[in-house]
Amino acid sequence: MTEENLQSYLQQILDELRAIRRLLEQGGATPQEPSPAEMSETRSTPQTRAALPTELSSLVAEQFLCRYLRGRELTLVEADDLTPSNPTIRERMHLAYFIGEHYALARGMLGELRATLQSPRTIILGTQGLGERELCTLTNIATRLHNLHMLESYQYQRHSKRLVMRVRRQPYAHNYLSGEWFEWYVAQAVRKILDDQAPLVLRNVKLQTTSGILCEVDVLFVVQRGNELDIGVLECKSANAVYGDEFAQIKRMASLLNRGMLRTAVVMPDAPSPAFADQWTEQCGAQFIGRSALEPFLRELAR
Repeated sequence: MTEENLQSYLQQILDELRAIRRLLEQGGATPQEPSPAEMSETRSTPQTRAALPTELSSLVAEQFLCRYLRGRELTLVEADDLTPSNPTIRERMHLAYFIGEHYALARGMLGELRATLQSPRTIILGTQGLGERELCTLTNIATRLHNLHMLESYQYQRHSKRLVMRVRRQPYAHNYLSGEWFEWYVAQAVRKILDDQAPLVLRNVKLQTTSGILCEVDVLFVVQRGNELDIGVLECKSANAVYGDEFAQIKRMASLLNRGMLRTAVVMPDAPSPAFADQWTEQCGAQFIGRSALEPFLRELAR
């Protein structure tokens, strides 16, 4: 096949996949278990993978995911991708990743802010003992939160070496500081760690069962494992804790998606205790891991 014919062939596939995407978005496909032949069509050989444009790889991954969900009698209702056109959302994403990479330093400030979300009040954080680089990082985060209107007020008082700030009473600020930032961080970490091996990464995924019940997944992604595609599932808990009926929700989500413990994880900023992780991993059908264990989890999934 000549290069010109190959490009024409790839363009034809791309057009067909776009048509499938439009059909799925319009709800035109009926739920059915994908056949072995259909599942094999979504697998890419090394030769094909080398020739596929990024957009085509993403569409192949999306087709694979939608087929799997149909087989589980689930419909993808809504999701956020990692390439938003809105500049404000992009800034929130960039800040989320920066916070995650400097979480050990930002942990105290985030905890203080989260504690005032229900009843905003001015908080004062001392910075005595911080080195110049640490102080720069912390004031960077606070300044960007203020510029993104997450904080109603913010000031670094040099003479007393303290940060003075107050959370803005707005739903978007509440959502971001209570956990959305960590979801954005984890989703971006998946893309950065796996790179081309993760052709599709979605955040804030809403799935619907045939009975109309919604199921939410924080991060859902397709990973290339050798010559095949696979699906990973991540739940994010920024408060380093799981409360009330959240265990039951995690168990239900893991059961609906049926990816098994090797492909399903609950991620926290800090590593949970071994006793906690062992107990709830067995009961929920999902691994409970800290942020530092995310890369090993993803590397193992992509092997």
